[in-house]
Amino acid sequence: MEEAQLSTAFAEIQAATQAKERTAKYKALLDQLLAAKDGAALCRLVDVLVDDSVGLVVARPALLDLATALPQLPPDTLEAVGEHILERLQTRVVSFEEQVSVARKCLAQVYERREEWAKAARTLQGIPLDSGHRTLSADYKLEVYLKIATLYLEEEDAGMAESFVNRASVLWTSPGVAEERKLDFKVQYARLLDFKRKFVEASQRYYDLSYDPALVNDDPARTHTLNCALRCAVLASPSPQRSRMLATLYKDERCQHLDQFEVLEKMYLDRIIRRPMVESFARDLRDHQKALLGDGSTVLDRAVVQHNILAVSQIYNNIAFAELGALLEVTAAKAEKVVATLIGEGRLDGSVDQIEGLVYFGSQKNATALFYSQIERTCLHANRIVERLEKCGQATNMQIS
Repeated sequence: MEEAQLSTAFAEIQAATQAKERTAKYKALLDQLLAAKDGAALCRLVDVLVDDSVGLVVARPALLDLATALPQLPPDTLEAVGEHILERLQTRVVSFEEQVSVARKCLAQVYERREEWAKAARTLQGIPLDSGHRTLSADYKLEVYLKIATLYLEEEDAGMAESFVNRASVLWTSPGVAEERKLDFKVQYARLLDFKRKFVEASQRYYDLSYDPALVNDDPARTHTLNCALRCAVLASPSPQRSRMLATLYKDERCQHLDQFEVLEKMYLDRIIRRPMVESFARDLRDHQKALLGDGSTVLDRAVVQHNILAVSQIYNNIAFAELGALLEVTAAKAEKVVATLIGEGRLDGSVDQIEGLVYFGSQKNATALFYSQIERTCLHANRIVERLEKCGQATNMQIS
């Protein structure tokens, strides 16, 4: 629509004496501009509506109709009009909270479809939830917080995601919260633990989700949560909690049908996992689970090497680092470093003989330590004998005298 036509239409609307009549005419003009997909004219309409001369009684419903109708526009036009609405209402958010909220949700959907996760999350963050000027349900707030957390997790920004999951944690048990929202909270909390590499806790959360009543009739979703639980259990560092989680998954008949059950089985039964199986397992991991550690290895590499060392300790009493490295398919130096770390953290019972290049598993000591231990015991026995002889000598002297 030409500028002259728009000006004439605006003048005619403003000439109406009744607010109800002006509202109806703005609605008719809006429908006309939406049908034409005229982004420039819609932006011009926004400029007119936010003017103080229009009045809130007319401007609010008209702008709400426009914000609600944004999804009808092509993505580029929607983005231009939506951003213009937010720009023009930036200093008047208090008066147009609902209109701003609807516009931000529409814009966030556009950014999400483009996989601009962080931009979509920041857009939703601008929704006024705690201003006190309107009453919002816990369910609505929870929906917004969880959506922001989801977007930040897609961006792999666990720090920002955690702050919104924490906000959601205060609301998810509130009265009136939909079961769907509660399930979403559990999913995002499990994902957050996964992203933060708290794999044992994440595995337990995913496993609990597989028993959620909402997933009883949803086999694909239940299988997905079990797969997530299995992957996190495998990626976790050796610990009693992880061993219990592996046992739980291994004994669950549902896990026997999973593609990576063989890896779970070897982990649980303390069997060595070979490289081809590791590579096959790695193909199912998400990007954050493939992240490189400080030594250049991945989380999976570290978990498998540590597991394999524990598996070897069940077979050998002692082994040279060169042979251990060959079994683990790593260098002897790396094998020694990982063994020393496990022993130092109390996760492996054993000792290292760096002179001989050996690791002793279980309660056995290296030869040097055993030698000194025997000397110590011999000296203690000799000391007791001397003490007894001295006591006998003192008793004899007393009798003679």
